[in-house]
Amino acid sequence: MRSAESPLAQQHRCIKREKLVLTTRRSSIKGILTSCCLGVLWAALSGSAWAAVIPVGTGDTNVVGSSPPEIGCCGSRDEDNIVNGSGFGVAGGKLIVNTGQPNDNNWNTTTATADITFDFGAVFDIDFIQIWNFNDSFGNNDFGAETIDLLVSNTGTNAQDADFSSSAILATLSINHATGSLMYLGENYRFNGKSAADIPSELGGPQHDFSAIALQGRFVRFANLDGSTSFGGRTGLSEVRFFGDLAPVPEPTTLLLLGLGLAGLGFARKRLH
Repeated sequence: MRSAESPLAQQHRCIKREKLVLTTRRSSIKGILTSCCLGVLWAALSGSAWAAVIPVGTGDTNVVGSSPPEIGCCGSRDEDNIVNGSGFGVAGGKLIVNTGQPNDNNWNTTTATADITFDFGAVFDIDFIQIWNFNDSFGNNDFGAETIDLLVSNTGTNAQDADFSSSAILATLSINHATGSLMYLGENYRFNGKSAADIPSELGGPQHDFSAIALQGRFVRFANLDGSTSFGGRTGLSEVRFFGDLAPVPEPTTLLLLGLGLAGLGFARKRLH
């Protein structure tokens, strides 16, 4: 016959059982939190990507100057020419602007100053801008800019109606005139904490450090390009290329995982108490 358990022994047994339950519940909470954090981290990482070329379409809704382009010897020196890659070549693994003949792979206006606006179609973190100044085989390289004021905006529906009225000048970019060479490398400008080691390998030429500036937006405007007073005024560029990634936004998957994790935590805490 089993002897009766003393009150003290019963108390000890109850304490051990409660400790076991408490430990189990704490493990459940830890597991929920770990799963939640790992899920959020995975969702964030799965949406990340290395900096890539930011596409800019052609047509005035995507890239538009402040005044009409010049009609050159072989056709219009339209804004499309600086985003469609028409003047590009490759030498030594680097992008070059090889205008050659004809020289109408450039853009220029018939004014001594000009603006030009680009629409990415979405908000991007803009890490690098590569600019190839007006590179003319006839020697009119003074058409190119010497300084460019940089502005960004998220207001508007396309490049034509983008609103920069509330945008401050973020930086003034200085750029050398092109030489007319068939091996022109352009110049690089970096932002968003990027270092020289981060510059895409296909880009060459002088480097300009604006890494302290956080550059993000859907619309970019090159304002106050100062060209030449020759021929009554001319301002232009050969090519422009932007590099970066879509600006991060909360993804539905991330928000769902975070919500489930917090809900699970609340349920577990309720049971614990």
